[in-house]
Amino acid sequence: MALVIENNLNNKAGNAIIKFFNKHSDLSQLSPLPKNIETGRKFMDKMNISQLSYSKYCVLIHNSQDYFVHYRPIKNCIKNLLSNPDILKNLMFRYENSKEKLYGEQNSGNWWKRAERSISNYANILSIILYSDATTTDTLGKSSLHPIYVFLGNIPTWRRNKEDAKQLLGYLPILSAKNEKEKKSSEFKKLACETFHNSIKFLLDPLFQGDGVDFNIDDKDIWFFLRIFTIICDWPEACTFSLTYKSANSNYPCHFCLVQREDLIDIRKEVILHNHVNMKECFDSNTNNLAGLEQVNNYFWSIPNLNIYTATVPDRMHHLDLGIQLSRLTASEYKDMMKIMVFVVDDLQIEDLSEVYVKWNEMYLLSRSEKFKESDLENFQKAINDWADLFIKLFQKISNSHLKFPKLHSWIYHIVDTIREYGAINGYTTETYESLHKTYVKIPYRLSNKKEVEKQIIENVNKKQ
Repeated sequence: MALVIENNLNNKAGNAIIKFFNKHSDLSQLSPLPKNIETGRKFMDKMNISQLSYSKYCVLIHNSQDYFVHYRPIKNCIKNLLSNPDILKNLMFRYENSKEKLYGEQNSGNWWKRAERSISNYANILSIILYSDATTTDTLGKSSLHPIYVFLGNIPTWRRNKEDAKQLLGYLPILSAKNEKEKKSSEFKKLACETFHNSIKFLLDPLFQGDGVDFNIDDKDIWFFLRIFTIICDWPEACTFSLTYKSANSNYPCHFCLVQREDLIDIRKEVILHNHVNMKECFDSNTNNLAGLEQVNNYFWSIPNLNIYTATVPDRMHHLDLGIQLSRLTASEYKDMMKIMVFVVDDLQIEDLSEVYVKWNEMYLLSRSEKFKESDLENFQKAINDWADLFIKLFQKISNSHLKFPKLHSWIYHIVDTIREYGAINGYTTETYESLHKTYVKIPYRLSNKKEVEKQIIENVNKKQ
């Protein structure tokens, strides 16, 4: 069964292995193998490993349909990570206070410094990072799942990039509208946002019950304060922004600040950054439309030491995807393409085109640095500005939106501050995490019979763990 599960073999292939073994093993007694793979899977399903077991919780009934969060308790996920000896020997607990300030690993950022100062000297910060992104399950894109993963900022980036340093927390529900009219309605968008926050509240509330938690590490009980560190991906719902907040048509399309649409690439006045205080004021005064918010209470506003608007960090690949339409590519192909070319624009004859390409590469290479001194951040910001000035000069007039791209704005004006807050960009890139979709969504979906998909996928994932 280990052979079948680890190699994602279907029942036909597994039964062929059993038949081959029974035919050629020449055993004097009955075969020790199950009668068939179906029997073997049922036997594994009966194995009661509570720390690995998944449950489901109904968060909504809509159009006579139940919507569930399929989940494993988040503390069990953390215990599994902390029970890995190879991970334990690399854990970082304290703020990295070097003689010359360097921003590299997550414990070198200003967030960690503030969080550590807010707790007892006898306790430690356990940094919780969440990554989630809905992904299609079939080649036609007609079906999708929304997995959510948890991992720890205490693990160095090089080690965290390995698959065993991440845990599948569960699958968030994806609402279905009965028709296109309902799908486009403001009521449906608000309901989707509420469902998201109710799901996240259910998953994360156990982290904040009490004044910390003890975890056993190397036979020692160590006291931790659990803190949400960063949330990696495009999560407009996490900020309770409208699901169309990133559109250039939004009045305030940046999730970091309250810059107006017309000033996205040319800020003419002091920028007001989003935080839970001014966003909650908008919510309480019913002026959310001015900030692009849904009329939904944001669960993250109640979490200590977390500014959800700076903590929701789009990774480099999403930052530099400026919305230019390309043919369908895999994430890996798109990543490789980004390294060698900036864009393709038909019939564009500009002598400065090669220069903007050179400046792109200079900026991109700096973005991949594992550590930044303050002088490095100044050079990085200068490289961003030099590229952006020429890019905007060349392409603003031929862009339908005049380059009013929220991602371009956030790259120019916010990425350097994000490094100061949370460490080098390599610490929150999704380039390696995209592979998790294959392990936890696409492959097990292909092995299912397409009925009660989440249940079958979770059973498959549970066996692999």
